[in-house]
Parts: sequence; C-alpha cells; structure tokens
Amino acid sequence: MARKNLIRRAIENFAEYRGCTVRKWGSAYAIHDEAGMPLARLRPHPEGGFEIDYWSRQRRWKTVKAYPKFTLPLDEALEFTTEIRYRFS
Repeated sequence: MARKNLIRRAIENFAEYRGCTVRKWGSAYAIHDEAGMPLARLRPHPEGGFEIDYWSRQRRWKTVKAYPKFTLPLDEALEFTTEIRYRFS
C-alpha cells in the first residue's frame, strides 16, 4: 500500500508542477491539462513499468503502441506525457 501512495504522490507532484490535475480511474492515473481535458493515462503493468494511453480525437483513450508492450518506468512515463499533446494531436 505504501508503494501505491508513493506512486500516486509522484504523479500528483509531477502534474501539479505542470499545471495539470490527476484523477484515479481504477488502477490507472489520468492526467488532465489546465483546461480539464484528458491528456494521458498511466496504467501499471503487471511486469513493472507503466503503459501509456493518450486521449484521441475520437474522445476515447488509445494506447501508445510504439512496441507490442510499450511500458516505461514511472519517471520516463511522466516525461513522455509532456510530449503527448505534440505527438498525438
């Protein structure tokens, strides 16, 4: 339980620094921009790391599929979310 709290706190601190907010959806963490629009969703992967989803033009979450199982450690996943709006919009 302590690990989950540390993960949540790290994601919230990152989002707050960027002017965003975090909402917990099941086991995933959704990051919303300053206007409240969904930006990215981080989903813990059972084998470690996080899978990253982005909010598509079809108004639904889509998985970033650069590789069959695209997972990143938390710090790299958070940095990747800063580029999502430019890569996938």
